[in-house]
Amino acid sequence: MYISNDVIQLLAAITSTEIMRQQLNNYIHKDKFTYEEINGEYSFEIKFNNQSDFFQIITYLKSLLPENTFVIVNQFNITNKLFGSEVDLSNCIFKEGVILENCIFTKNVNFKDCDFIKDVSFDESKFNEKIRLHRTHFRGNTSFNNTSFNKLVDFYWAIFYKTQQFHLTDFLGYAIFSNVTFKHQVQFLYNKSSNATFISFENTDFQQSFDISRSNFRCNIHTYGMKTNVFPSELWLYENENTEIVETPQTIKNLKHLRESYRRIKQEFRNIHNQIEALKFQNYEMRVYEKELWLDKSNKKNDLIILTFNKYSNNFGKSWFTGLVFTLIITFIFYTLFLVSIEDRLIINLSSEGFGNYFRFFFQFLNITSWDYKPFGIENYIWGYSILFIGRIFIGYGYFQTIQAFRKHSKN
Repeated sequence: MYISNDVIQLLAAITSTEIMRQQLNNYIHKDKFTYEEINGEYSFEIKFNNQSDFFQIITYLKSLLPENTFVIVNQFNITNKLFGSEVDLSNCIFKEGVILENCIFTKNVNFKDCDFIKDVSFDESKFNEKIRLHRTHFRGNTSFNNTSFNKLVDFYWAIFYKTQQFHLTDFLGYAIFSNVTFKHQVQFLYNKSSNATFISFENTDFQQSFDISRSNFRCNIHTYGMKTNVFPSELWLYENENTEIVETPQTIKNLKHLRESYRRIKQEFRNIHNQIEALKFQNYEMRVYEKELWLDKSNKKNDLIILTFNKYSNNFGKSWFTGLVFTLIITFIFYTLFLVSIEDRLIINLSSEGFGNYFRFFFQFLNITSWDYKPFGIENYIWGYSILFIGRIFIGYGYFQTIQAFRKHSKN
């Protein structure tokens, strides 16, 4: 239960300086500063009279009551402000929108365990030291347009509930997105990085997928354990770079951006010789490319045919078992065609000996190194030889695809 009276007296009792007591009295309305006590811990609901003093007051209260939750009921709009001291806004619940635009933070900033109920904007702001947003929930639209993170920005275990875009965002130090959940589309667009930049997507959960095709990342990217939806149901961000919801079908344009993102991640895994994960993202890349070709009206049918064979012969280098099955099915098809071509000289024999001969010559048909092929004692066959020749080309292709998939873990 929130209590609206005499809260300043409570704080004064635990406040160490008379100056801060006076500041609390000056800046906070008593009827807008209430608290609730649960098991010895306080949850404060605060409305500030003067927004310019918001950070100073909250940071001070955090130093007194570091484990307590502060519920901020103001809508904040602070622009063009220089923050020359550390800011600690951990364990805060912001019920209204928060705008911190064109601000400069010269010391460390903490937004750990926060909950932004509505929209947040850090546009044009610069963080010259470390900023940590561990386990923070961004429930509204969150904007980092032209925001600069000069050292560490850490979103560890954060959750973004809306479509998220990092547009012209500078990552000049360490950017940690480890264990972050993006519930909708994510786009990194025209970003700036440096030689010292390190970006971690370790165990990041992209529930709709992501776009880094035009991120301009020229840095070390850590992608181990990241999860993504190969074919997202939401594609408007890839199509028009607008975060607002627009029903968008699959097009060549958005599929190209998606494919390029998978290619970038594939290359990152290859750079660290992680062939297993590289093959997974190569598989994603090829599956998206296949969809592109189906939509492409230009003359790329040969590419589509080759891609289709790669898909069904070893799942784009990922499955040796698919290659084995493909080879056996191709052999069965051409072996059957071969038998049809010589059916006038065949004698049906349903005995065990007859079945044994059928399978014996089937496996001989698989042997592409032997051309002295005399099934059932038949030596002369004209059309049958053409079928044998073409069939073994496809069988050889099946062998190659199977071996290539077998070697997937040994290639760098």
